[in-house]
Amino acid sequence: MGKRKRLSKICIVKYSNIITKIHLKKIRISPRKIRKLYILIKNKNIITVLNILKFNNKKFSKILIKTILACLSYKKYNINKINYKNIYINLFQVNQGGEYKRFNPVSRGKSNIIRKKISNIKLSLVYKNES
Repeated sequence: MGKRKRLSKICIVKYSNIITKIHLKKIRISPRKIRKLYILIKNKNIITVLNILKFNNKKFSKILIKTILACLSYKKYNINKINYKNIYINLFQVNQGGEYKRFNPVSRGKSNIIRKKISNIKLSLVYKNES
């Protein structure tokens, strides 16, 4: 692991204001399609993220909206007077899980393999005081 990667991982851990961490496993969408959504989301607060995802036409945007809202509603009872404009996405990591294999018959008695990829996602929300 290079020096730059090590430093970036340390910076992620240093946040003390982490509200929640979410792990979504075995989602039947390819990781490449999910990473395209991350480009729209990164470095924005939760309110703008939810607005972007609401008007996005991707399949994963609906799943991500539900998980963020569930996460915020769970923590609403534990933290008093949250300003949702100060909550940001700290970590959004997409990894490839397993694969479903389907076979497509072709000529001469052969078959081609169609690989349907599965993704695992880590997401953490952070409360940043902007004062």
